[in-house]
Amino acid sequence: MFNTNSEKEIVKVIGLKAINEKIFDKYKRMTIEKLEKSISEGNGRYNQDSVNYRPYSTAKPSLNWKVYNKADNIEDELLEIWLKVGIKKVGIGKDENGNTILTRRFAPMDAIEELEELLKQVSGIPRENAKEFWDVAIEQSKPKTKPTAKDANGNLLFSEWKYEGDVNSKNFDTYIAIA
Repeated sequence: MFNTNSEKEIVKVIGLKAINEKIFDKYKRMTIEKLEKSISEGNGRYNQDSVNYRPYSTAKPSLNWKVYNKADNIEDELLEIWLKVGIKKVGIGKDENGNTILTRRFAPMDAIEELEELLKQVSGIPRENAKEFWDVAIEQSKPKTKPTAKDANGNLLFSEWKYEGDVNSKNFDTYIAIA
């Protein structure tokens, strides 16, 4: 990790350890960061009162929204919003038949308000009440490759990853390599 000091030289920061974040906490943090960025980008494009206001002529997708129908006047555009945990879209509502809705369309400022509401919901969700969110986070965080640790003879020590769901384990809410 590098930082800049007051003389604008790059200096190496010593003594930082990798953060050992549990799956739920990591995916909650990353989802919050994506929502904050999406809200900021939406305000930058559509909210004339925002300090970041900078309307642009080409529609650019954000992390949690895209321009659904491009219009000559940006106030007339329609945005499609969604919520992703990792790279997977998750439900943001139900239709009249009780089916999960993955995307919704709104006028720009209404879309920003909906994203702000999603941000409040995700920020305030405790682990105990977030089974659906947590299940998606567990699915998304599973390592895509097999464990690669080898013994002195070059033999693989582990063959698979296993999610550790035992709350009493020091490895709780992580994946561990198993033989």
